[in-house]
Amino acid sequence: MLDRMNDIVIENAVAPPRTKRSHTVGELYKRIKDMTILYDFMPGERINEVEVSNRFGVSRAPLREALNRLAAENLLHFIPNKGYFTKKLSRQEVFDLYQLREIIELGGLRLTLKKATDEEISDLSDFWDSVMERTDELGAKELVTLDEEFHIRLIRLSGNVELVRSLNAVNERIRFVRWIDLKREQTTYSEHRSIVESLAKRDAEQSETLLSKHISRRMEEITLILRESVAQLYVR
Repeated sequence: MLDRMNDIVIENAVAPPRTKRSHTVGELYKRIKDMTILYDFMPGERINEVEVSNRFGVSRAPLREALNRLAAENLLHFIPNKGYFTKKLSRQEVFDLYQLREIIELGGLRLTLKKATDEEISDLSDFWDSVMERTDELGAKELVTLDEEFHIRLIRLSGNVELVRSLNAVNERIRFVRWIDLKREQTTYSEHRSIVESLAKRDAEQSETLLSKHISRRMEEITLILRESVAQLYVR
């Protein structure tokens, strides 16, 4: 009987509430991640843990957990006995990431052409039309966010969750360079309209050509973009 009562107690037990500590780590992770992606820290700068702890009013333990997560995602660099450092702007790394982005998106596009319905493609078109109507009102960071959303929606139509997850990870690591690039020439985003039109026609060859050119068009200018990025970081 006693064993039966214990079983009942266990079955009816309520899961413990989410701890304040886990919430703090998650919030810290997100906020420091945003700061890292947008280079609120200088490239190659050592993260001052005491300063960051005081800034957010948290102890060092949850901060260290958040920093460990960012280092595991390759957004920060950890050096034993020295601490955590922001990543330096590397031309080769950015070039490699652009190539990876192209591979992911072209693979996703091929699946999208097979799986997406006409209605889904029309919804994608409507979304981008609504963005283009507001381009004069939007800043560079907002346009980058919406541009990323266009590409994520496009790849999401493939039905492959892992492709979407991979593209999000790449976007996070090239976001700052794309922000600088976008401020240089916002009119390039009319290319999305051509991509959607080719999708609607189910023209695989044209769709792939347009998307590939759209992604790789700036690769030869990455060196210049990175040079300007660093210059702007130190004068803002």
